[in-house]
Parts: sequence; structure tokens; C-alpha cells
Amino acid sequence: MIILASVFTSAECAMTTESDTELVNKLRSFCAKHRIATVRTLIITIQKNRTTSFASLVVDFEAGRIMKHYPIMDIPYRELRVGNFNVCFADDLQQQTEDATTCTPQQQQPRPDLALPKDAEEKPFCCSASGLSAHRPRTVTYESAFAGFVAGRGNYPDIVFEVKRQVNNGALLSTKYYQLLHDGYVDVTRTGEDGKFSAKIHSFKNYICARHNLFFAVDLYSARKGPSSEGYNYHHMRLNPFTRIVDSVLD
Repeated sequence: MIILASVFTSAECAMTTESDTELVNKLRSFCAKHRIATVRTLIITIQKNRTTSFASLVVDFEAGRIMKHYPIMDIPYRELRVGNFNVCFADDLQQQTEDATTCTPQQQQPRPDLALPKDAEEKPFCCSASGLSAHRPRTVTYESAFAGFVAGRGNYPDIVFEVKRQVNNGALLSTKYYQLLHDGYVDVTRTGEDGKFSAKIHSFKNYICARHNLFFAVDLYSARKGPSSEGYNYHHMRLNPFTRIVDSVLD
């Protein structure tokens, strides 16, 4: 997919830079070839076929910039095959700021009248498992790993859990990485390893804390790192509404 080649080298990009213009223009050319709209906002996820390698972009074409994320999670999308890549995309989306949506101001913020527990920032979730509800629950291959992670029980040394915390349908608050080892959370983010896990396991769960108006998107990565970490995955990637630049996929 040479048309999407970019000079970005970071795992995730959130700021407007001169390189944004170059990448947006190349993406316009790619979209024109495949009849993808280049107005308003586009979310596009590119997966190397049957592997765990992927990249994703959230593009505001009107502003000519790459956004960090799109705040509304439940979005219908289409798929197409381009060479050895599977492409998921949702185009012509309503423009959103990265810290607000069409929700009311009260819905855009965590509940100010309910203080978070003191250790809420140190743990993956603001509340215990009993305070969380699965969003559109479904049974997945790694069901036991997700259940153990939410409860804080189990030992999964081969899995890294990526937790994106955001205001429900609003601002992205944090992205952190954890392992669940011997019934305890290990914050991998604090070791400086965040973003270094490129082999995604295509299984995910979303959770909502109604009490604090928070949404948690949990994705899985292989704990292995390096070129040998790319694995085989039969499942197609879902649309990922967060920008994640991976040169090996976009080049």
C-alpha cells in the first residue's frame, strides 16, 4: 500500500504536523481509487491479511489533519480487499472534536459529583467488576482472559491488555497497557513499554461504568516483541476508531 507511505515513526500520532498534510493527500488519492468519500471524517483500519499486524487512521479531511481518535465507538463500517490487505472503513462521518461530541455537556464529562476511588488511575478500571457492564456483550475466543482481567484474577503472561479510557461518547482520557500476572495488575505503561506491542490479538471487549460515565475499550496484544511477534490470525480486524501508525503496514 505504497500510496499510504508516511514519514511517521511513532506508534500513535495525535498532533497536527506538516506531515499530516502529506499523509492526508496520499490518503485522498487512495480513497479516490476505491470510491471512498473524502469529505468530513474518515476512519480506516488496514490489516495485513491473516496476520496480527494492523494500522488505523482517523482523518478530518475538512481540517486536513490526523485525529487521535473518533469519540463515538459504535459505527457501521464497510470492508474491502486491496492486494494482501483487508481494509475496514467508515466514511463521510459527522465531524467531531476530540474532546466533545453531539452529546449534552453533562454527558461529555465524567460525573463530577461522584469522586473516583483514590487508586482509580492506578488500575485499569475506575470500579470493580460489579460496577462495570459489558457493552454489546458477545462471547469471544479469549473470554476467560477478559473475565479474569476485569476481576483482577488469573495469570496471563503471554497477553498485554490495552485499555483505552474515555468519557462515554466523549474525550479520550488515557491509553495504558497492563499484564495480569498471578492475580495482580502490572502497569506495563510505567515500564516504558507502552506502544511497543505490535502483534494484535483480534479479540476485544468494551465496558461501561454508568456511575462515573466512563467507557473502556479493551484490546489484546501478544506480549512477544520484535519481528517474530507477527502471528497468524484467521479473523478480520474490526474498525478501530483510534489512530495507530505502523510503517510496516502503511508503507
